[in-house]
Amino acid sequence: MFLIRVLPIIYSLFLLSACGGGGGGGGSSPGKNSHSSAIQSSSSVASSQAAVVWKDSGAFENDPLILREQDETGAQNIERLKANGESLSLTQKMPLRGRIAKIKISPDGTKVAYLADQETDNVYELFVSNSDGSVNLKVSAAITEGDITDFSWSDDSNYIIYVQGSGISGDTGSYIAKFDGTKSSKITYKSTAGQSLDFLAWPKFVRGTNHYQFIVGDATEQRMVRVNPLTGETFTDVRLDDKPNGGDISPNGKYLITQTAGTSQQQLYITDLSNNQTAEIYSGTRVNYYWSTLGSKVALFNASNLTIYDAEDKSSLQLMNFEYGEINGISFKDFWHNNDAHLVFETSGRLYDLLTVPTNGATPIRFREFLPPTELITYHDVSSDGNLVVFTDNHRVLTMNLDGSRLEDHTWLQPEDGLTNGMWLPDNKSVLARRYDINTNKNVLTKIDFEKKTLTSLSGNKAVNCFLVAKSAKPYCILFFDER
Repeated sequence: MFLIRVLPIIYSLFLLSACGGGGGGGGSSPGKNSHSSAIQSSSSVASSQAAVVWKDSGAFENDPLILREQDETGAQNIERLKANGESLSLTQKMPLRGRIAKIKISPDGTKVAYLADQETDNVYELFVSNSDGSVNLKVSAAITEGDITDFSWSDDSNYIIYVQGSGISGDTGSYIAKFDGTKSSKITYKSTAGQSLDFLAWPKFVRGTNHYQFIVGDATEQRMVRVNPLTGETFTDVRLDDKPNGGDISPNGKYLITQTAGTSQQQLYITDLSNNQTAEIYSGTRVNYYWSTLGSKVALFNASNLTIYDAEDKSSLQLMNFEYGEINGISFKDFWHNNDAHLVFETSGRLYDLLTVPTNGATPIRFREFLPPTELITYHDVSSDGNLVVFTDNHRVLTMNLDGSRLEDHTWLQPEDGLTNGMWLPDNKSVLARRYDINTNKNVLTKIDFEKKTLTSLSGNKAVNCFLVAKSAKPYCILFFDER
């Protein structure tokens, strides 16, 4: 077991980006005691502009998207940098100081959705542009209270679920919208008896399908509902056994986590939604948990250990235990890799480190072991094939296999070439990085080819706030620069 030593403190979870999971999962027939629900909606054209005929402009492929300041007022826009050096603006001109809060590329790589105060100052709404910038429109319904706080794409890139919140009283509702802005409908639930039930788990798209799924209920009844957004048909509506309020559906839609409420002690349960069987998987001090990308495993972290629970074989495996107080948080940014075979995460607290942990219980690897004692890891990213990790300190850039082999210190990169953040390109040989250019005093976008040992500037002298690559599907811009 991997031991880490430290001081007593309340642990905290820090999260830089949220990633969805993969996996399949189809609908099942309602039980004989189920209600036939109706999703109440009022369809409307979300944007004030006339209906737009969407043009299929092809995928972004490897062309990076950058977020940058568009003028001296500080207003932002999203640009696409093409391989031939052409730069395309994908957003309309922002008003004075207009800001973009979150960006997500569609799974098919042909559209980009983002939150911005593009139309009304300091009111964040949901917009979508296509890959050549010829269409840019608002898809969210009129906002009466609060901003749009988050959103997600369906697997086929045709629908978006978004959440509206007040910022004071919390989330006020979830909506389903077509990508082209033709309609936006609030997701609600009413039983055949006309009873409205509150949401206990917000609607989520089920990976491997285009359906969305949610949990509703009250003190006397809880129900799991799955809906086809194309037809609006509710084809799964089953009553769940009595559970504690609240819940989190796995990315593949097969399992539900519920938990008891409490300030210090907590019980955690997993329900198999195919047979409505529930098992307690944890009891003790409060934990943070995070579903795997495939959706059948969940990582549990508290101030003393990291454990994996496998919902399919109903087994728990402790991967690491910590001596009390040294660790007060781990980062779930880009957490699961190699078909859930490895966890890669940063720690916070007195021990700040980067670790790769095999989920089969093999020995974890501490990346600080490869650096001088005085250095701190400033950035890391795992390649899209899940084999290589690039990591940096203030003076060097290194690459290594996740099993600790093939460590290489890329001394041909000078300190002034250091990365402030970046991600692997799909060739798994190059990294696209934002780095500080001492000549222009700006953060610029650069391609680092580790095989050819070359640096290629992509953004010229344009300052880059954040960037994305479609094929890598790693939403680093999400929650990275949200300044609200």
